[in-house]
Amino acid sequence: MTGNLADKIGAFFTSQLMAKADEKADLSLFDNPEFYDKLQVLQSQANNEPVMLANTIVLFGRQVFTVVALFALLFPISPWIPLLLLVTTLPQAYISFGLQQSLWKTTVESSALARKMTYSSSIMLTNIYAKEVRLFGLGPLLQARFWEAFWTMYSGIRFVRIRQALWTSSLSILSTSGNAIAFYWVVRKAVLGDFGPGNVLLFLQSLAYIQENLANLVTDLSGLYGHLLYMQSYFAFINLQTSQKPVQFAKPVPLPFKQGVSFEKVSFSYPAGQETLRDISFVLKPGETVALVGENGAGKSTIVKLLSRLYDPTSGLIKVDNYEIHELDLKEWRDQLAVVFQDFCRYSFSVEENIALGNQELLDNEPRIKQAAESAGAMEFVCKLESAFKTQLGKQFEEGAELSGGEWQKLALARAFARKDKAQLLILDEPTSSLDPRSEYEVYRCFAELARGKTTLLITHRLAVTRLADRILVLKNGRLVEDGTHASLLACNGEYAALWRMQTERYGYG
Repeated sequence: MTGNLADKIGAFFTSQLMAKADEKADLSLFDNPEFYDKLQVLQSQANNEPVMLANTIVLFGRQVFTVVALFALLFPISPWIPLLLLVTTLPQAYISFGLQQSLWKTTVESSALARKMTYSSSIMLTNIYAKEVRLFGLGPLLQARFWEAFWTMYSGIRFVRIRQALWTSSLSILSTSGNAIAFYWVVRKAVLGDFGPGNVLLFLQSLAYIQENLANLVTDLSGLYGHLLYMQSYFAFINLQTSQKPVQFAKPVPLPFKQGVSFEKVSFSYPAGQETLRDISFVLKPGETVALVGENGAGKSTIVKLLSRLYDPTSGLIKVDNYEIHELDLKEWRDQLAVVFQDFCRYSFSVEENIALGNQELLDNEPRIKQAAESAGAMEFVCKLESAFKTQLGKQFEEGAELSGGEWQKLALARAFARKDKAQLLILDEPTSSLDPRSEYEVYRCFAELARGKTTLLITHRLAVTRLADRILVLKNGRLVEDGTHASLLACNGEYAALWRMQTERYGYG
C-alpha cells in the first residue's frame, strides 16, 4: 500500500511539473539554462522527495514525542541534565542545517553536469543518432564526456559529503561529552548514597534512550530540512513567471480578418542578447499570400515565432486588425494559426495521431484525417504501412515503423491541412526542405487549395516558388530591405534579383 501511494504521489508531482511547464506560453524560460538545471533536479527527484518528506515528518514527530517524554521523566530528578543534553546537541543540528543547504546547492549547481551525462548517454542509447555514432566512431568520445561530467559532479558532491561526515563525527563527541557528564553525576550520586539502585537503573536507561533519540532527532531534522529545500524549489518553479504578461480582459480574435496582420517597427533580441530583427514593418492582408525570403540567419524563422507568440517583440507592435496581438486571447489566436515549422516534430505516436495533433477534434474523424493526408501527399506511403493510419511510428515503442525525412515532413504538412477549416493564418516555414522534386511538386500543387481564402506566409529559400505569392518580402541581416512582386523586385535589381540570379544559374529556372 505504501508503494502504491508513493507511486501516486510521484506521478502527481510530475504531472504538476508538466502542467506548469505547459502554462509557460512562450519560450523565454526554455532558452534559459538555469531553468533546465532546476527542472532537471525537480523532475529527477519528484518520485522520492514528497514521499520522503511525509515519512520524515512522521518519524520526526515520533522522535520529538519520545524525547519530550524522557526529558519530562528526568526533569524532576535533575533539571540541569536535560538542558545539558539539549545544549550539547544543538550545535550538531545547526551545522547539519548548513551542510544540508550546501548539499542542495551543490546538487542544483551540478544538474547541468547531470544533463550532460544524460545527453551523452541518450546519443549512445537511442536510434536517432545510431548511424552517425557508428559511422564516425563517436562511442569513445561520448563515453569520455559522460565520465568527465560524472567525475566533475561527483567531486563536488563528495566534498560536501566528506565535510558533513567530519562535522557530524566531531560534534557527536560534544553530544557524547554531555552524556558522560550526566553519567558521572549519576554514578557519583549513587556512590554517595543519594540514589538507590532503581533510580540509577532508570536514569542510565533514560540517558541511553535520550542519546539515541536525540541523534535520530538531529538526523530526521536535517533530512526534513533537505526535503523542505526541495519543496521550496518546487513551489518556486510553480510560481515562475515568463516574460509574457497575462491579459486580464483578453479581446476575441477578429473573425475573419478585415485589415490583416501588421508589423510596426518590430525589433527582437533573444534572451542571450543577439538582435535578429530591427525595425521591421509590413502588412499581411486578408487572403494574401506573401513569400518571405532571405539568407540563413536573416530572421525569417523569428518572424514565425513572433506571429505564434512564442516570443513577444523587444520593441514595436504586432497588430491583428486594430488590436495589438498581446491583447488577444492567446488560445483563440493560436487556434487561428496553421504552422509548419522548419524544425518540425516527429512524434512516436500512430500515423493518425501524428496528423490529428494539428486539430485534436479530428482524433476520431477518420475521413478528415485521410483528407489531410491526401492533401499533404502522404497517402501513398501511409497505405503501404502494415496497419496504415493505425501504424505506430518510431522505434521507441511497440516496434514502430520508421519513416524517411520526407515522409515525416509530409505528416507535418498534414497537421497543417488538419487545421484548414479553423485557421485563418497559414505559415509554412521551408515546407518542402526534406522532399524530393516529385513530392515537392505534389505539395505545391496542393498549396493553392490550402491557401485558398487564407492569409498565408510562405518562407522558402527556393525562389522558383515565390511566383506563387502575391507579394515578396526580402530580409537581410534582420532588416526588411525589399517588398514587392516578383517582377517588380527583379526590375529593381537589388537583393532579391541577386538571389534569383544565383539560383537560376544553379538550377536553370527562369
